[in-house]
Amino acid sequence: MRKRIAACVVATAAVFALAAPTAASADETRVTKVAGVEGLYRLSGGDYGARAWSECGSGSCFFQNDDGGGWLWVVPSCGHHKVPSWFQDRASSAWNRTPTRIHIYKHSDYSGYLGTVPGWFKDNLARADEDVMSSVFADC
Repeated sequence: MRKRIAACVVATAAVFALAAPTAASADETRVTKVAGVEGLYRLSGGDYGARAWSECGSGSCFFQNDDGGGWLWVVPSCGHHKVPSWFQDRASSAWNRTPTRIHIYKHSDYSGYLGTVPGWFKDNLARADEDVMSSVFADC
């Protein structure tokens, strides 16, 4: 009888162990597209930093948090672009995976020049440029 009870307990524990989320799946990074806003994504989960950098693709991206995380905005192409309203004044890091420069501006009318993100840049923005970007110009 004891052997049957022990076997039953072991089997029940195994079923619960398989059904329970593992630490890896509970912390899995999720990328959620923001509906109606081109190039804007929300990153969440455990290893968001690594996933954020990989989501950038071969273009230029800005991230809400230092070291890539939070909101992610992909610059759609070269030329002038207003930052989506959900992302205005939130950029803290960038990854420019192109050889061309991205010029960042404080205001959505391309005034209040803040500086340039050089080609192949992957780092946090200068502290003075964090959380103030509203428009960009990407060189072609």
